[in-house]
Amino acid sequence: WNSGLWDARATKASHRLMTILAYRMEHEPNTWDQSAFGEEVARPARDDHLAAGLIKRALSYWCFANSKTVFRRFRVEPRLADHMPVVVHANYHQPKEPRMRSVYDRWHLGQRDALNRFSQEPTQIIPAPELERNFLHSINDGFVSGSDHRNALAALTSAGCKAIPSKHALSITLHVHKLSDCPPDDSLCSAARLAANRRAEGRGELLLVIGSALDAKA
Repeated sequence: WNSGLWDARATKASHRLMTILAYRMEHEPNTWDQSAFGEEVARPARDDHLAAGLIKRALSYWCFANSKTVFRRFRVEPRLADHMPVVVHANYHQPKEPRMRSVYDRWHLGQRDALNRFSQEPTQIIPAPELERNFLHSINDGFVSGSDHRNALAALTSAGCKAIPSKHALSITLHVHKLSDCPPDDSLCSAARLAANRRAEGRGELLLVIGSALDAKA
């Protein structure tokens, strides 16, 4: 993940993420903040390192574009001739300033040919398997061994295979709503109660009920 632009909502998972990132930035002086963000978004919990437990989604790269998308695709795609992205992150090319000036001139000054200053930019798309063909062994080695096996060995030495508390002093809890009667006019609540009674039959069970926001009184 390249975290040039991201939005975090005020949730417990976001708070856990920020707590972990703050800890890592304080204790890992050689770690790039964007790399740490990408790792914490994607990697599972391990040893004494609790995962943030985020629900994540990627923004549309046509609306929140990087400079690679702009200069390789926007410039030559007729359907994007009048499209204006929300944000362009000049992260792919060096030097950045000429690319930023070109983007500014295109969408702020209305110079429709401003992106063509870089007409030498390749426009073909190379599939990922072809790009990775000569490096698959390195990629797989990284997946198998992980990027930091020292922490795992330290955890094994200190606690064996027992569960280890979070070194960030974090915890994950479930939101439990107390059982209450459904109002007579709340059909969603009544349907959920009926489904729960039929499924649970006295056993503890996790039940997911999906309904339209229009079905509830917020």
